[in-house]
Amino acid sequence: MKAFRSHTSRLICTHCGGRVVASRRSREQIQQFSQLASSTASSGRRPGGVLRGRAAWTSVTPPGRVHRATATRDESSGLDEAVQDLIQRGDILLNHSGAVPTEGHTQSVFEMCRALATTLAGAQKQSSGKAKGGIVNSASALLYLEKGRKRTGRQSPATAASEHRKKLVDEVSDFAYHVITQPQVFISPWLLKTYVTIQTLLGRPDSLPEIFDLYANKPVPQAKTDPVRYKPQNPKRAKSAVPADLATAALNSAIESRDMALALDIVHTTFARPAFVRAKVIRRAFLPGVAVGLTPAAAYVVASQFAAQQLAGDGYLSANVAWAGMLAYLGFTGTLGFVALTTANDHMERVTWVPGTPLRERWLREEERAALDKVAGAWGFKELLRRGEEEGEEWEALREWIGSRGMLLDNENLMPGMQ
Repeated sequence: MKAFRSHTSRLICTHCGGRVVASRRSREQIQQFSQLASSTASSGRRPGGVLRGRAAWTSVTPPGRVHRATATRDESSGLDEAVQDLIQRGDILLNHSGAVPTEGHTQSVFEMCRALATTLAGAQKQSSGKAKGGIVNSASALLYLEKGRKRTGRQSPATAASEHRKKLVDEVSDFAYHVITQPQVFISPWLLKTYVTIQTLLGRPDSLPEIFDLYANKPVPQAKTDPVRYKPQNPKRAKSAVPADLATAALNSAIESRDMALALDIVHTTFARPAFVRAKVIRRAFLPGVAVGLTPAAAYVVASQFAAQQLAGDGYLSANVAWAGMLAYLGFTGTLGFVALTTANDHMERVTWVPGTPLRERWLREEERAALDKVAGAWGFKELLRRGEEEGEEWEALREWIGSRGMLLDNENLMPGMQ
């Protein structure tokens, strides 16, 4: 019979329920079994007398597929239970007699949320890697799967699993957003970092600009007050600044999602805020400023000691001359160093400062310029010789936005071959 496969295939006759291994039967046994199947098909009955119509042959499902499908269902069921448990914990957190949740309770809920996000992100990367490495990427396989779906009216297991993971990702992302935006939940630096990690792992950075704005402007709930009282906070203070590493992670996630408007919103709510500039001054300029302020006194002490060691002239005059010389040397050298630091542009790719921008402002807003430079590099041509040829409404909007911030996109005088 033509229904028999190669010597390594296993066949089942749905009429008699018998299983045949073609390579292990002799020619006579195969002929006898073929005659039996033909007679059974002509009578329209199974050996037990049950009507089944025409004889049909189906291939045996390999055990490996069964095990993989079972494992996938078990994993999906476990994720569903974990998401439901997370939602229940969130309801308990928010509905606790209307009081302010404790920091420990909030951290436990978001730790669970981050663990779920890590698991979902790993499953997504694993499925993407299998799709890239296998035949799924070929056009013929996709066409075959699409035809099979239309013929059966059902989705393939891979498509169903992908859509189920997407649903779980949306649920976890929405849950984290719902909890952190509640008035009684205080957004601490740890909570902000955890939230950014969750959304970047899930690939859902759309809400990050709003959360960054809430971090600086959301009223702080007062503990042990009934009803809960809220204290407004100053959005310009240094504590309200989003850390640079979180802003960079959020910007990278927006670039990966290919959303220019979202990337610019992240830059606007992080690097461009006055709080970020103040935090930078405190973190990087406070100690050097104190050293500069103490330099004249320290120089005078050293000059006085030098004057005391000489006998050629008046000690007071010698001390003043030495002090003035030290201040002139330190002031001249320090000024040259500051000018060299603030006017260097070797690290700038496509976004530069407008000529005439004060050196102090260049140093204070360097992170903002670098972020816009990264956005322009992500959306523009990668080839050096093609830079400046970009066009389109989105690119022109980016050029205008950068120009409104006191910067230039693709300054002709600094482009390759135009110096």
